[in-house]
Amino acid sequence: MLKLQETHLLDILPPNLASDPIISNAAKAIDAELTAVTQLSRTVLILARIDELPEEVIDLLAKQFKVDFYDANTPLPRKRELVRTSIAWHRIKGTPAAVQQVVDTLIDGAMVQEYWEYGGKPYFFKVGGIKDPLVSSKTIDATVRAIYVAKNTRSHLDGITFVRRPKVAARLSTATYVHKRIQVTPRTIGDSSGRASIKASTTVRIFKEVKIDGRLAQ
Repeated sequence: MLKLQETHLLDILPPNLASDPIISNAAKAIDAELTAVTQLSRTVLILARIDELPEEVIDLLAKQFKVDFYDANTPLPRKRELVRTSIAWHRIKGTPAAVQQVVDTLIDGAMVQEYWEYGGKPYFFKVGGIKDPLVSSKTIDATVRAIYVAKNTRSHLDGITFVRRPKVAARLSTATYVHKRIQVTPRTIGDSSGRASIKASTTVRIFKEVKIDGRLAQ
């Protein structure tokens, strides 16, 4: 089977015409121009080769397909995705699925949450659960504008929330202070004299004082 890009005019002429020197030479003369046109035939494909189209063409296609929430400052890969899904998106416009599709295109990991899922008021919703790195303020502004285009009139956006769980290493240390005090009483014993026998004794008391967290424990 012949491929279009590899086919020459002389190859498709019937034998009676191909054998004519005049027709054969004419076919060879215009073959180069026909080959050039054939090579350009691939450019008529639009959505099938949207990943190959330059940004200027993507901007024009966004107007053609009426991508309402399209922003010229959006990164090119996002632009391509918006144009690619535009037709299907218009079919579900005004539904939670349409809002979800919009935020999926603009912010990775975003989820549309209805009011009963987070204890909000009826007819409210929010976009949350975003765990990916923080996006620029321009992207957030573009997302808000896109949401207001995609949602229905009665629903209201409560906000956009990002989830961050920082990992912090905490190091704790304690210091123990031990104080020992020995007290011997009485300090001195004086001489004793008398008729009766005298018995003398001493008492030694030993105890420790330990301060923990500013309090004294014995």
